[in-house]
Amino acid sequence: MPQTAEALDDVKIQVLSSAAFSKLRETYRVFDDALLRLLSSRLRMMSAHMANAVLADPPNRVALRLLEVAHVAPDGGLHVSITQAALALLTGASRQTVNKVLKQLERKGFIFLTYRRIELRNIDKLKRMAEII
Repeated sequence: MPQTAEALDDVKIQVLSSAAFSKLRETYRVFDDALLRLLSSRLRMMSAHMANAVLADPPNRVALRLLEVAHVAPDGGLHVSITQAALALLTGASRQTVNKVLKQLERKGFIFLTYRRIELRNIDKLKRMAEII
């Protein structure tokens, strides 16, 4: 079954046939164990995301996703390079709602907005917002 994905950065992929993947699992038990741990971790993360989507308000969801996708920039700060539309998809909110939340967070000094980049300025307060649920 064909699958599609969209990457935020450059990526390299390698495709294995079903038979090659099965042989890899049979030959290397450590690979099979790591795969099981990865799937369990993803299931826990998906359950947490579902709970967050149902129980948290948009500001809490935006704070959580910003923290999840942030990366360390060359200047040592935490930055998020993402469009508001992509952030809306990650949070389950409209782009307009995300825009409103980001402006509120900027007014509070939690973040600084530039074109296609968000600088996280107050990590502790963002973490507290994200942990409300």
